[in-house]
Amino acid sequence: MKKTVKLFILAFIAFLFLTSAIKINDASLKYKDFYFPVQKLTTPQVYHYTCSNQKFEDLYRVMSILKTKDSTFLITDIYQLDTNGFLSPVESIKELITDMGAEVLSYSNYLYKTEIDSVFNASKPVGFKAKTNIIDGSIFSWNLRGNQQLQWKYQYDNPIDTHDFTTVTKNRNFYRNGKIYLMGNTYETCVFNDTLNYRVYNTLKKSNSLNYNYLQKSYYAKGLGLCKYERKFGDQGLTYTLKEILSSDEFEEVKLNSKSIKINNN
Repeated sequence: MKKTVKLFILAFIAFLFLTSAIKINDASLKYKDFYFPVQKLTTPQVYHYTCSNQKFEDLYRVMSILKTKDSTFLITDIYQLDTNGFLSPVESIKELITDMGAEVLSYSNYLYKTEIDSVFNASKPVGFKAKTNIIDGSIFSWNLRGNQQLQWKYQYDNPIDTHDFTTVTKNRNFYRNGKIYLMGNTYETCVFNDTLNYRVYNTLKKSNSLNYNYLQKSYYAKGLGLCKYERKFGDQGLTYTLKEILSSDEFEEVKLNSKSIKINNN
């Protein structure tokens, strides 16, 4: 059970960075301006987030755009760098950017367990890519109105606990407007209340099925996108904040200075 809960927390960190929709009541604000700055991503950018609890991972969000004759796609790969120096993928996302918002076309998430290295007789993480089915891919709308609530939802078979089938649902509501100071500048923000639900059905033993709810406040800065979130699960709380924006070359240095992890793509 403890191993399963740990996997949920890792997957939860991943999922929080994916869902990026905005809903506000002030019609004078342009919702699209608070999303990630797609127009600037012709050159890839890497957002580096740090956690208030140093025992938890740093996160790196690598973003770029792909343009075709008729379409624009936002390509995102998210990595976590743990306190032991292991850099591992958390999720991969491909979004279609439209006149109405952003829609996920493909999505992969990764789960991890610890194995013993037979050569060095030491423990190290091993990753497994989950097969994900998107139920609702509409993660960002430029024109939500009134009391509308945004929902993003997907399902996956757990590649580690193979009898587990998980459904993840995130609901988001506007909370307030504000400002935030980071990286030497003050930004307008929109803040959202998020509820994340994990429903895990165990096909082998019903008593092992689980239902988790997490709460979070997400801060989106104008011209930046997601810049901070405050999360609560159980009696624990964490805050992740955008520390810096790196270039692709700078992130390559991060890769060179970290340990790699074997990923199983079964």
